[in-house]
Amino acid sequence: MGSMFSSEPLQTDSAHLLEPIPRRAFDPNTLYLMVLFIACTTSGGVILGTGAFSEKAVTQEKLLTSADMDTVANVAFQMLTFLSLVWSILHDSLGPRGCACLGLLLASGGHLLVALSATNGFTSPYPYAVGLGLVGGCGMGAYISSFQFLNLQAFHETRGIRTSLLAAAFNVAAYPLLLLNIKPLSLDAFFYGYGAFALLTAAASFFLFPDSAYDAADTPRVSGLPSWWCCCKGGGGAGSPPPSTAPRLGCSALIVQTWRDLKVAFDDLKTFRFWGFCLSFSWAALTQEWAGSGVGSGLLFKHAGAEYYGYAVPLLTNATYLFAPLVGWLIDRTGFFYASLLLVIAMQVLTAALWLGWRVEGIEKPLQWISLILIALMSAVAYTIQYAYLTMTFKPSSYPGLLTSVFIVQGSLGFLALPASTCISGQPNDECTRNFMTILAPSAVLYAWPLWELFTRRKRRGAYTVEGATAAASGNNLSEALSPTE
Repeated sequence: MGSMFSSEPLQTDSAHLLEPIPRRAFDPNTLYLMVLFIACTTSGGVILGTGAFSEKAVTQEKLLTSADMDTVANVAFQMLTFLSLVWSILHDSLGPRGCACLGLLLASGGHLLVALSATNGFTSPYPYAVGLGLVGGCGMGAYISSFQFLNLQAFHETRGIRTSLLAAAFNVAAYPLLLLNIKPLSLDAFFYGYGAFALLTAAASFFLFPDSAYDAADTPRVSGLPSWWCCCKGGGGAGSPPPSTAPRLGCSALIVQTWRDLKVAFDDLKTFRFWGFCLSFSWAALTQEWAGSGVGSGLLFKHAGAEYYGYAVPLLTNATYLFAPLVGWLIDRTGFFYASLLLVIAMQVLTAALWLGWRVEGIEKPLQWISLILIALMSAVAYTIQYAYLTMTFKPSSYPGLLTSVFIVQGSLGFLALPASTCISGQPNDECTRNFMTILAPSAVLYAWPLWELFTRRKRRGAYTVEGATAAASGNNLSEALSPTE
């Protein structure tokens, strides 16, 4: 691996140099491991560990009810979705370092809000929901900014495996909440400590993340003051941008950029294949959110023990890394027909398993375990397809606008459908049956997308390379990311 730092000094442009800021070259493998650690502990997946949180808040400290926990999970997931959209837009204006540092600072505020709510014995679900929403949604600022490190030339031959590890880090981030299973550790003490950890990672991100996304020709270096700050003060290193390139957070600039992205993608936005994918993925994400909150909050399997909610739910539902490589192999070998078909079948089988496990007492125990595996499988298929389909079947220039549209549709569907799909404890059976049907019935229409893939895949087979898709997913050089193979 070599030493962490190189003794080679950073070369600067004397024409711009007034107050030199020493920076040293950073070993790329060490840098990657540090960024991976931050992703594994602070990404939006932190809030997926709601099983352990529920056990502590509902059973042990009795701050919330199971119905309250369902509200907490649903609101937090909605915030995660919409804030992911915000960070994807802000990435161009703030740069990787700005997004990472600001996101982790705000996430620490979310930890503090949860801790203060527990300290003061609040029994309303909304402070906890907003706090966890900030923890998850703002943690996405650093997570989304992590993928640009994969553009470095040092990772060219291992980009695929490194991308897979970063993708898996999202779900691994749910595992730190397993510490809540330690009975002497109170809810407020845990989140005070985690908030302090988030502040430390924000400080580390200041030095690890660059002002602008790396490309293959860059040498990773420990960052000094932001280049736009140096320019404002009259100095800077080589390549320092003029003062006019300082981050701009004006709403008008963000709206203009978003509108431009949508205009570029307009032709693809009119196609059936995009809307077939977009609606299928968005409904799968809604099903995963609904299932995860229903199981994790204790509404669906009321006879399961504390070990089930404290350990099995967060460990198994987030084990997407066991299935994601297989889904990627399936897409690589057969295209998207089987993967899209598997997605629709998985969401229907999962909904049916939860329905039967809730309704029929005799089969509740086996189905409560099968459901956890199905949640992990469906999540792996959905989120593997999300980036692969956009980058492998559409023009590279359309990627930003299409991804923005997916986030908008995903959040809107969840916002509209979740109030009708949430199964509240104590409701009569027929009422909860209607809630299950709200999730299950629309999925029958989604078979149109796999059928379309079946009849058209020969025309588009081999349109783009998987390597190009990985480059596009890294968020840099989108216009050159994909290369036709035929």
